[in-house]
Amino acid sequence: MGKVNWRENLSKELKYYMDRLILESFSQKRALDLAPEKGRAQLWVALALLNRRLTDIELKTAYLEKTMQRIFSKDKLPPPEERKKQAAEVEKLIKSLARGEILRSSGPSKVGEKKIGKRRVKKRRKVNIGSKGTIKIAKSL
Repeated sequence: MGKVNWRENLSKELKYYMDRLILESFSQKRALDLAPEKGRAQLWVALALLNRRLTDIELKTAYLEKTMQRIFSKDKLPPPEERKKQAAEVEKLIKSLARGEILRSSGPSKVGEKKIGKRRVKKRRKVNIGSKGTIKIAKSL
């Protein structure tokens, strides 16, 4: 019976990461060639590479946590009364938009617009589409 290679029994996912780490450890080939026990040296290099990745992730996580704390700190939030007032305004705006109302209803604001009910609609204009003829397009706000 021949020797069974233990790497063949690894899951595909784990094998992928191990192969990647082995290839990355070859970036230190000069140091590995000087080592009396190359296998152990390669393990230590792989361990150092993993430690570097872990440290990078920890630094990035700490930066993101500090940024999130600055963004969502309680001293920057408006007082509860102001937040309730803002929420009521947002709800009113959503309801008026759902009914099809436009907030600026004081009259047409641009040349070429006419007021129709509660919505403003631009006057129709003709657009030439080559040999197919002319199509009328209405643009609404």
